[in-house]
Amino acid sequence: MLGKHIATFLSIIIMNVVVLLAASPSVLTINEVFTHNEKGNFGGLPSDMISGTGMNGNPNEQYAPPTSWSWPTSDPSTWTTNGTNRYWDEWQSNRILDSVSSVNNKIGFAIFDLGEIFNLEIFYIWNERENSNRYTKTFSVYLSSSPTVLPTHGPTNSTTVDCDFSSGGTGWTLINSGGELTGTHQGNQTIDLSSHQGRYIAVEILTNNGDPNRVGLAEVGVTGSPLTSKGTFFLIE
Repeated sequence: MLGKHIATFLSIIIMNVVVLLAASPSVLTINEVFTHNEKGNFGGLPSDMISGTGMNGNPNEQYAPPTSWSWPTSDPSTWTTNGTNRYWDEWQSNRILDSVSSVNNKIGFAIFDLGEIFNLEIFYIWNERENSNRYTKTFSVYLSSSPTVLPTHGPTNSTTVDCDFSSGGTGWTLINSGGELTGTHQGNQTIDLSSHQGRYIAVEILTNNGDPNRVGLAEVGVTGSPLTSKGTFFLIE
């Protein structure tokens, strides 16, 4: 009898159910971008930061139809740039915020919406390449799963809109709590997000290199994994 029970206990019944699994990080799709000013710079738009134009020099819609874009889907650490000194392949705002009156004395921002909450891994940034006075020189990075005030698109004229990322109920978490981050002209860098979850990633731009009107980035990328995954559950009786 005991042997029968042992045999029964060791029998395995395979059932398809939803279980929590640790998925390997992969490139996440950025669905939408919100910035303080969204007027195109003769073709350069906020969406160019997530379309691949800043990486591979794909044609911009103002000059040629985007018929053969090839956004890379491999590990962003392997991405290379080509043709990225062209202003119409990257985002440069038409105006900057007044650092005297803006929240936290910023001159601009960009918010990237992943569409849902993910386990985050690495945030990749390729800085502005066309003009050495317009790159994002100092900045902070924030995360949010559900901000108190949802992001809205900035104006497409020569005005700006601000966004409050500060603590105290805004729903945003500062990643670089040890101090502001520093970028370089035509440079690239990575931000470790591996201990965080979130849907929105924000870059709060504190200074550029002196241009009175424009600031921007060429491209960004982010890796992560879903919160849940479908797998196989083994029931032992």
